[in-house]
Amino acid sequence: LEAGIGLYALIFMLGFNFIDRIYIEMFRTFDLKFSSLSITRFLFAFLMLILPASMIGGTFPVIVRSYIRRRERVKSGTGWLYGINTLGAVFGAVITGFYLLENIGVSGTAFVVIGVNLLLSAAAWIFSMESGGQKNEIEAAGTSPYTLILWLYAVSGFVALSLEVLWTRELGIVFLSTTYSFSTVLAIYLTGLTAGSLVMGKLKWAGDHSVQSFFVLEVLLVFFAVLSVPLLHYLPQELYINVLSQHSISWLQELGLNLLIALLVLLVPTFLMGMAFPVVCHIYSRDIGRVSGDVGKVYAFNTAGAILGSLTAGFILIPWLGTAKAILLSSSLLLAVAIVLFHRYEEIRTNKIQNAVLFIISAVSLVFILQAGFGFRPLQPGTHAVFQAEDAAAEVKVLQNYENDLALYINEKQQGGTRVANTERWAGEVPQLFHPKPDSILLIGLGTGVTLDALASDRAGFVRCVELIGSLPEAASYFNDINHNVLQNPKVKLTEADGINYLKITEERYDLILSDIVHPDDAGAGGLYTIEFYRSCYEHLRPAGIFAQWMIMDQLKFSELKNIIRTFYRVFPGMQIYLGQEENEYQKILLLGPRGKLNRLYETVETNLSNSALAEDFLTGRDTVSFLSFFVAAGKQIEDSLSDALVYTMDRPLIEYTAPRHRWEKGKGRRNLERIARWRKRLSGLDGIEIEPGIGELLDKYFMTRGDIIRGRLYEFNNNTEKADYFYSRAALNGVDTLLVSDHLYKIAWKYALENNLQKAEEAYKKALAVNHKNHGASFALASLYLKMKRVDEAAAFFHYTLRHDPDNTEAYRLLGDIYTQKQDFEKAFYSYRKSVEINDRQPVVHYILGQIYMNYKKDIQRAAKSFKRSLDLNPKHRYAEQARRILVKIWQQVKSNEDKKNEN
Repeated sequence: LEAGIGLYALIFMLGFNFIDRIYIEMFRTFDLKFSSLSITRFLFAFLMLILPASMIGGTFPVIVRSYIRRRERVKSGTGWLYGINTLGAVFGAVITGFYLLENIGVSGTAFVVIGVNLLLSAAAWIFSMESGGQKNEIEAAGTSPYTLILWLYAVSGFVALSLEVLWTRELGIVFLSTTYSFSTVLAIYLTGLTAGSLVMGKLKWAGDHSVQSFFVLEVLLVFFAVLSVPLLHYLPQELYINVLSQHSISWLQELGLNLLIALLVLLVPTFLMGMAFPVVCHIYSRDIGRVSGDVGKVYAFNTAGAILGSLTAGFILIPWLGTAKAILLSSSLLLAVAIVLFHRYEEIRTNKIQNAVLFIISAVSLVFILQAGFGFRPLQPGTHAVFQAEDAAAEVKVLQNYENDLALYINEKQQGGTRVANTERWAGEVPQLFHPKPDSILLIGLGTGVTLDALASDRAGFVRCVELIGSLPEAASYFNDINHNVLQNPKVKLTEADGINYLKITEERYDLILSDIVHPDDAGAGGLYTIEFYRSCYEHLRPAGIFAQWMIMDQLKFSELKNIIRTFYRVFPGMQIYLGQEENEYQKILLLGPRGKLNRLYETVETNLSNSALAEDFLTGRDTVSFLSFFVAAGKQIEDSLSDALVYTMDRPLIEYTAPRHRWEKGKGRRNLERIARWRKRLSGLDGIEIEPGIGELLDKYFMTRGDIIRGRLYEFNNNTEKADYFYSRAALNGVDTLLVSDHLYKIAWKYALENNLQKAEEAYKKALAVNHKNHGASFALASLYLKMKRVDEAAAFFHYTLRHDPDNTEAYRLLGDIYTQKQDFEKAFYSYRKSVEINDRQPVVHYILGQIYMNYKKDIQRAAKSFKRSLDLNPKHRYAEQARRILVKIWQQVKSNEDKKNEN
């Protein structure tokens, strides 16, 4: 059997590419739909793995036959063998997940294990020769009277693997879905099985009362499985999330927390599962002559239940009930097992009181926790979920805060929202600007749908979005205000599949392929940064097509960034690198991979930018030269710098293993920006780029300005405000890129204000306005600064200046109202307050002030009452609410008194 496993694995690995082709051709030949991808892959995997899996399953009963010679040793022998076998599985899970896959890759790990299989085969053959092939001579007699136990243990196997899937899913999300989190959960699960089996093998408990022992174990397992629900609710929040949010933490400390939580949740129930196996073997195996077959049946029935349990949990229970309720439902099946045992076997009824108490405690705990409705992971303070869904691929939430901002979370990681809508939109718009006419576009990843909406512009003929998570389209509908109901756009087609498999199977070609941002530390994400994925993208581009991939530099170490760029460059030798337009540490970087060359680069971008309806979303506006000044370098310009970088492959997607180790390391984005800045090259000097001489000189000037801006940002990130101010001011002297330079001077002035350096803040605000006189953010901030400095007339002047360029600035009108109120110029104050609420009616305090002006200055009691009432309707607890109520009571009393006098007259 060991030789068969090893040889099959060897043939499989050597013929993997051929098997891969069969899979692809099968999908294409039968014209299978992507909606059936999961079942197709399951059936294909079943056909490929049923033979070696059967041989793996056959090894245990064969060892049992050789090892166990006496009936009374069935429990201890199977406990020992199962424990040792599972202990090997623990070692395999740990060394594979934490060492082998990273260091020698998938194929290297497979060949090591193949070698171990063949060595085991040789060792077993030598051992059999030395022992003379001794066989058990005792003949089998009769059949076991405990056949029902097999079926009940199959149900127990169903529950055990259902719970493993559910616990792994939940803990994997809590631990932020890294490959290490899955290895940790699996190792703890197997450790519990190992310990339970070994301990039961040594205990004298059970013996002739094994059915009673099985009953007790199943009922106790219900209690501890149910207890895992509140544990999963509280432990991650208390031991994990709070620690991570309040303290800096290393990767080893994070692993320690993962391990602790997994132990507290899993160890006891998996210990009970491990104890059950030798007990059931002891119950069912009544004759030493048939111990191998009997143990094999126990093993097979339990495994058959486990297969159904894993499939049911992943594909039915999670989407139908969610993880918490699925755990409770799975656990309740063990109560049914206990009831059948109690009804069927006399020996259990001899301990009625004890067994009834255990049963009642477990059943009550199940009902209590079901009624308590423990969900997982309390929401962030000030937020509530407007949408939650779990499916086979991920958990999805849409959270809304008190300001009505929406944010999308996938497996507890934010993937977009209303506050970053502009960034999501230009993430789709920017790559389009480099293609003359992208008729056919592929987007990998839906998110909130805003990037997809940007791609589905008037210039695009057809846009396909590939998304693996089935619940995301419904989640995206909550963002229809910012994605313009894009999934109803007739030119958009949504396909439920993962990007790697879709490109492997489809024969479609595209003008533009865009890979949306994926967290590189997610388990499975490494495939999107491999040379095989980039080759797939290259092969599915039309002759003038472009592949684009965004990354967030704060998520990567510089060595990983270099590795990705080198891998990308190997497939796209004409690649170009651009910085995103963020002005914070979450700087994005764009890898642009043309299938051919981007020769008419300037003309293409200028034409597209001038026709783009979304140019207002860019910090650069329609300034083509400023837009192109985000250029960093072409691949061939930095080829020497990439010489020591690695190439990521599907066999060794190393980023999955390296990125989680420095997830909590601060300042990665800043350090990456500093090193990327050293790579910057002049676009005008790039071979193959045709740019007119005058434009080339202008590009060079913008190049220097952009360099000063980057230096200023780096000093700003290091809290050196004066140095940042120096470089932004130096950039201003070039007289170009005025929108960006002004914006940076405005932000540095704000930092001066925070440092209470008001003179420097005033100077920086004035410089920002001198560079761009339309910078209404700077003029408003300067007016607010003057107000703080008690220079009221200057503050009023700059609030008016702000309103000339930003006529809908509610706050400017409100503050002008305050200034004129102080000056007792109630006519101007009334005008300013009224304009403020015309723009934004939801200002309870301003309505209250207007009520005072109507009552005391305008002498209009009726309108005053309306204003006071409106202020209370908006917020019955605002700081003038009591005064508003008292005034309304007086007004009502006055009105009633006047009516009474009229009636008397």
